[in-house]
Amino acid sequence: MAKYDVPALVRLHSEVFPGYNATIMGTGYLKRLYNTLACDSACISIVALEGGKILGWIGGVGDWPAFEKALIRRNILRSPAIFFSILKNRPRLLAKAFTFVWRAVLGFVRIHKQRKERVEGVPASREAALLVIGVSPGRQKQSLGQVMMEDFHGRLLSKGFLTSTLNTFSDNESGNKAFQKAGYILYGMDSGVNHYAKYLIREEGD
Repeated sequence: MAKYDVPALVRLHSEVFPGYNATIMGTGYLKRLYNTLACDSACISIVALEGGKILGWIGGVGDWPAFEKALIRRNILRSPAIFFSILKNRPRLLAKAFTFVWRAVLGFVRIHKQRKERVEGVPASREAALLVIGVSPGRQKQSLGQVMMEDFHGRLLSKGFLTSTLNTFSDNESGNKAFQKAGYILYGMDSGVNHYAKYLIREEGD
């Protein structure tokens, strides 16, 4: 994933995830989200291309505090536009948006607090997160998502990560099936969200 991919990714994200929170926050937020995923050293992100056209993508995070800090810095000046978009489309998200800005005003004090491990026995520093995975509408149900996740997991292994975690809605039937097929194990549920983890440690003989 590179900076020049961002315009296409913003358009695809809006098409594939029309009702998701990040989309509701507006195009300006999506541009900065994907700029961070594409350009920040805290991220491990990939795109699947065919003839120069993006067919699918994964936005991954290896250093969550650094990613969150970079994302807030990119968005702080866009806060009024983000608030307006949320107020117009989904007012109940305003509390989260105010928290987002408040962290920036405080100088990221809380962001640098050590992140708790989410997978037993794996320190947070060896745990990556699959933040977003998308496949263009014309290429869904063709196993492209599985191929991209396999590539993503290989990249994580090469960088020394031990697990990959992700969250998805409990009622996202196709997503839950796809993640379980890719080896993700459900380790928690809350507020309609499933929390998954996949161990990346190679077994002997691999």
